[in-house]
Amino acid sequence: MKNILICVSGLSPQIITETLFALSVKNKITIDEIIIVTTKVGKDLILGKIPYSVNNKKVYIKLSDKIKELCKLFKLKEINLSAKNVIEATEENISLYDIRTDEHNILFPNRICEVIRENSEDNNTTLHCSISGGRKTMSVFMGYALSLFGRNQDKLYHVLTKEENEKNRLYFFPSKANKKSEIELSNIPFVRLRGILKDKSQFLKSNFSEIVRITQNELSKFSSGKLYIDVNRREIWFGLNAKLNIEPKQIEFYKYLVDNKFNYQNPVQYSALVKYFSIDKRTGESLKGYDAENIRQLVSKLNRNKIIPAVNDVEYNQLFIIHSGQYGKSEIYLNASKENVEFIE
Repeated sequence: MKNILICVSGLSPQIITETLFALSVKNKITIDEIIIVTTKVGKDLILGKIPYSVNNKKVYIKLSDKIKELCKLFKLKEINLSAKNVIEATEENISLYDIRTDEHNILFPNRICEVIRENSEDNNTTLHCSISGGRKTMSVFMGYALSLFGRNQDKLYHVLTKEENEKNRLYFFPSKANKKSEIELSNIPFVRLRGILKDKSQFLKSNFSEIVRITQNELSKFSSGKLYIDVNRREIWFGLNAKLNIEPKQIEFYKYLVDNKFNYQNPVQYSALVKYFSIDKRTGESLKGYDAENIRQLVSKLNRNKIIPAVNDVEYNQLFIIHSGQYGKSEIYLNASKENVEFIE
């Protein structure tokens, strides 16, 4: 399993080496690659192109040198931070010098979403994401992106160090292993939404605002109290329950009941169902295998194997299962209507 450390960074890239120290030295996690998402000035600082101001002196420091120094000191696997892994938040050739305006707050989340999405496609990776660097909005967007695309193995962290170290611009990590207490790493729980996004390909070219809209639309389905049946994918689900496969014949039968409002006051006779389903709607030819007994078996299997397991709620089960009519009468009805069941085609 490849471990990737992904950080957002502003003018304090020391956060990156502190997080690396906490993960590698304290938690014994071997980091294989580091990816940093930052602004133009942040990238220049990381690459040593602009100086730190320390006691009125200019000090040029490459973060890659500090990472190599840390790895050598604590005998860690060497990590080469290449310039291509220091990702500047740009869009349409606009470079962000800082995150200050509404326009910037649109461009940056798009970039961080791309980074998290691309690096979460490989199931043989674990993303270790730090929200400690950069402006607060940058950290928020990192958390949002991981919530959208994060998998079970991915982690979100916040790193803290002593106040005197924060004030020291030249402090990047503890100088000795026995100073581990100088760095604290908090593992932050987050909601993983990736599993409810039924068609992840729709996000390949989507920007952050569109991703939020689509995700909110998916979430609204789970909170609406509706039963959903995807005709093309042949899936049925309710709320946050697992999606189940459903046969085309079962979909057609259930949709017929919903569309025609066969309720308690208006049940449908088995003879009418046999007459309707025994004729091919496209050719008008007779279909074999549709008699009253076949319909009864279809109803029984649909209730027992699909509706009840999919809904899995005593209260809602009665709304969605197919009911038998009055005793002694060969008829059925459905309490649910088009308001309760949505067919996705």
